[in-house]
Amino acid sequence: MTTQFLAGFPDFNSYSTPLLILGLQGAILCVLLYRRYLNKKALPDILLAGILFILCYPRTTYTIGFMGWYDTYRNTKINYFLVSMDLLMAPLIYFYVKSVVTPKFKLLKKHFWHFVPWLLFFLAKAVIYLYDA
Repeated sequence: MTTQFLAGFPDFNSYSTPLLILGLQGAILCVLLYRRYLNKKALPDILLAGILFILCYPRTTYTIGFMGWYDTYRNTKINYFLVSMDLLMAPLIYFYVKSVVTPKFKLLKKHFWHFVPWLLFFLAKAVIYLYDA
């Protein structure tokens, strides 16, 4: 039964393999930056890890597509879980630059208003998913 379940997936090819390698490199760098943040408590490390994660995360859509997921599983809900995080990029870059330029910069509660547009988008996507389920 397992062999039939994975019969057409994953299909590593010349399109999906480079994307997978680049995505894994980004994920490893995110983990290393996160570990460095835990040791040194430097805000720029965690912000840069967030930026790299957002850059690598959407590539999973293309990687999964080139590996044949969408052809094998036509009525899948994976698109609902691959939420666009582009709205988080601008505030993270802003806070990253601000934390590098201003060494004593700290994120305060008032700074989290920058992330409200993404939160609204995420909630709208969650409502659509629950309605469609």
